[in-house]
Amino acid sequence: MTIYPQISANDPELSSTGNTWLISNATLIDAESIRLDASLLVEAGKITAIASRDDLLQKAPQNCAEIDATGYSCAPAWNDSHCHTAMTFLRDLTHNETNVIESLFFPTESNLCSELVGPLAYPHILQGLRSGTACFWEHYYFAGAIAESLEKFGVRGMIGETIADQGGAFPSTTIWPEWRNQVENWKFSDRVKPLIAPHASDTVSDNLFRELANYAKANDLVLHFHLSQSKYEMEKVKQATGKTPVEFADSRGALFDKTLAVHLVTATDSDLKILKNSGAHIGYCPKSQTLYEELAPIHKFIAHEIPICLGTDATASNDSADMLEEIRFAAFTMLDRRAKIRTTPEKTAFAMATKTPGALRSKGSKDSSGLLKPGHEADLVLLKNPLDVWPVTKADTNLVFTNSSRNIAHTMVTGEWVLWNQEPTKVNISDLEAEYKQAIQEIRKLAGLPQPIPLAR
Repeated sequence: MTIYPQISANDPELSSTGNTWLISNATLIDAESIRLDASLLVEAGKITAIASRDDLLQKAPQNCAEIDATGYSCAPAWNDSHCHTAMTFLRDLTHNETNVIESLFFPTESNLCSELVGPLAYPHILQGLRSGTACFWEHYYFAGAIAESLEKFGVRGMIGETIADQGGAFPSTTIWPEWRNQVENWKFSDRVKPLIAPHASDTVSDNLFRELANYAKANDLVLHFHLSQSKYEMEKVKQATGKTPVEFADSRGALFDKTLAVHLVTATDSDLKILKNSGAHIGYCPKSQTLYEELAPIHKFIAHEIPICLGTDATASNDSADMLEEIRFAAFTMLDRRAKIRTTPEKTAFAMATKTPGALRSKGSKDSSGLLKPGHEADLVLLKNPLDVWPVTKADTNLVFTNSSRNIAHTMVTGEWVLWNQEPTKVNISDLEAEYKQAIQEIRKLAGLPQPIPLAR
């Protein structure tokens, strides 16, 4: 029998030949099942088999490295399905303020440039990675610079340049052809994919909105935009068009099965019927919505059986990029709204961060993601079950309501460990810190914002 090198999940020495892994003796948790004391085999970036350790030892190739994951839960890594990673420069400034999108975000963001945006994204990516996030669905200005930052960390990205011609930080008719050129000459790895990102129904003109929607459909791309995110947007769009934001988006052909429409805070029951019939997905960011405007009607989304993807939004309106905490908070909001759920709040919230966005991202491609199944991409987290969260009886309930991101030890993206013992493996944090500190000081000076208190040593 072949002897495979064993690497303890507590061992700081990480080595492998060929990114072929046997993860043995774990509790496997995904949105469809829980398997106790199970093992999975990872080859060439994919999960190739799930069985007992003894069975997989017969299938594993010679160059396989084994991790004994006894006492660990293994789950699909999270999708942060709506985020603006570079908005870290607005941290702490929006609490107890009103109408911050128009009064604070747009005026300060107009001072951004690609050289600043890339470093400004580092803390959000780092915290997200440490909380188990493998894929960031980005919607922001100078998106190519954010794609470069994601590539540095080795994580996934669904990247869209914010496009608006009648509002936003950079209202322009030239940004769309520039982004279209980038999409058609995409220079990033297979981990980072483009999407089309009109800003919102009140900042994009009729003709441009329709053009963006048609382009996304013709090229099988996700269309990712804010929709009905505030009372201000509802009033502005109704005054201009006589329609609700959802009705307006639908009239522009912007609601279809690869649409990710984010927030829907002010959506009406009639709007939700339109969304359901269109096949569109809703982006739900409960912490951001609660802090900025009000919680979206999650119980109604679930009642209409609209697919929901979970996101953190931005540090400017959430304070955190911790997706495991967002999953927990989402579950609590369902309990608070007495949502009529077919399974449980924790299973539903878990699926919003894994299975549902994974299916949307994989739609129309040869890849599958979001579940622990053979053939699915090997985007995984290994999460410790230590004394402070033990005993673990219902593994999924414990993961969502008891455990925390401090116990996420390792994160894998396409078969590579990009986080090991809570430390990123692809970047040097000290180098990133220097770049980030300089970017923060510059953008806050340009935007007339207060300088922060000193960074801890």
